[in-house]
Amino acid sequence: MNISFDLDDTLIPGNYSFEMEPLTLMQRIFRTERLRFGTVQLMKELKSNGHKVCIYTTSYRSVFSIRWLFLLNGIQLDGIYNKTKHDSAIRSLGFSCSSILFLHKPLHKHLLFPITDPQYINPFR
Repeated sequence: MNISFDLDDTLIPGNYSFEMEPLTLMQRIFRTERLRFGTVQLMKELKSNGHKVCIYTTSYRSVFSIRWLFLLNGIQLDGIYNKTKHDSAIRSLGFSCSSILFLHKPLHKHLLFPITDPQYINPFR
């Protein structure tokens, strides 16, 4: 199964604060963002059970910086979809909407549309 996570206010604090993973030496050196406590263990467990772990965010963070953040935490992501990739895929399908909150069926096999509002989905509550 492909499992996608949002970043802001889900795995990385923004408007909401939550307990954070301890910083590794490499994270201190490269001054990366910190992840929500439990993220590393959960993602490693999901991957060890054969699931693919992806990030799907409307953030403009680069694919490289997202991949680097998770590699420094010992996690190899199976896919990264940022705002740039999302917008490009939506345009290629002939859509011009600014955001899609929820779809019953994916428009394309590589596109996932998560509900990212923490009050609805928060795997760490």
